[in-house]
Amino acid sequence: MFINNHNNIFMDKFYFLVEWQKNKEATWSGTCWGLYNALNKHLNITDYNLCDSELNVFFHKCMRKLKIEKNDMNLPSIIRQKHKLTKKLEQKECTIFQFAEILPDTPYRKTYIYQDLSVDYIKYMYNNLPSTFAVSAFQNQPYYAIEKRALFQNEYYKNCSGIFTMGQWLAHDLIERCGLPSNKVHHVGGGINLDKNLISYEAKQGNKILFVGRDFKRKGGQIVLEAFNILKQIGGGKNCQLYVAGPSSDPMPQGMDGYHYMGDCDHKTLSNLFNLCDIFVMPSYFEAYGLVFIEALTYGLPCIGRNAYEMPYFIENGKTGFLLEKDSPDDLAHLMYRLLKDETIKANVRANKEWYIKEYSWDAVANRITKIIDRE
Repeated sequence: MFINNHNNIFMDKFYFLVEWQKNKEATWSGTCWGLYNALNKHLNITDYNLCDSELNVFFHKCMRKLKIEKNDMNLPSIIRQKHKLTKKLEQKECTIFQFAEILPDTPYRKTYIYQDLSVDYIKYMYNNLPSTFAVSAFQNQPYYAIEKRALFQNEYYKNCSGIFTMGQWLAHDLIERCGLPSNKVHHVGGGINLDKNLISYEAKQGNKILFVGRDFKRKGGQIVLEAFNILKQIGGGKNCQLYVAGPSSDPMPQGMDGYHYMGDCDHKTLSNLFNLCDIFVMPSYFEAYGLVFIEALTYGLPCIGRNAYEMPYFIENGKTGFLLEKDSPDDLAHLMYRLLKDETIKANVRANKEWYIKEYSWDAVANRITKIIDRE
């Protein structure tokens, strides 16, 4: 039962704004659902579904099937939602929790946003990191649309009560590069979406590598395949197995000895793969956060990531995994070999199991968010 222990008058009415998918649990890969349920234990939440009309939903489905991309950075939809909600919530004393910059603060309401990435950073990539931008998942968006949305979002940042970030790297970027005040930006992390009760080490044999990522190119899938091919030629690596989950089509249809394509997997199948495999490898070129790393660590798998974005915050280099410094399949192959053989690192990860479960749970994230909102 919800008990209101908060003195903040704005907390008495708490609106949770999200554009739910038909299957709520799948929205933003489970992030919105996990956070909603965790926050609901602390706050009297009004769930406000921002989903467009049935006609618009049907229209967007048709566009996806025809592989027609929206090149507007979703700004028209955000502006439309802003106009609609402003009338409904104009003079209500409330707190708004949202995932896009729809409603700013007023004398009657405080607003917060939860993000893994800012549009200003996408703009920064376009101008300063063209090779990263080229695989960022935003490469087909025109610059004018990115710039327009960035201006809109930055204006919101000036007129909100707080910005909650999943990653520490993003919090630092907003403060250090964008110049936002440090008391407005709060790193609160993210939570795992897999069932911790399914964790088991019994099936592991010390020779299996796991890669998970729908966006195979951005996640560094090609370099993993090349490294695996090299690994098979290293003494002691001939019996190694590579499991690739996520891509909708097989990135290596010609196959390779020891290679297993698993397709797009549900949570239960992913849990089984984490229990089967020994190490997790995903050297992403661009990764706003990377929930899959904390899921892998929680399930006892040492990780190899790239020394960029949030990956160095997840992986203690040489203690719970390795960080790839350059785009070298040969380097990656040798890191994979070392990690498969390193029982000390595996033991370090398993010893941290309870800490991972506590630190990377949606309940922990909700606790951090609630304390910050309550004291303001």
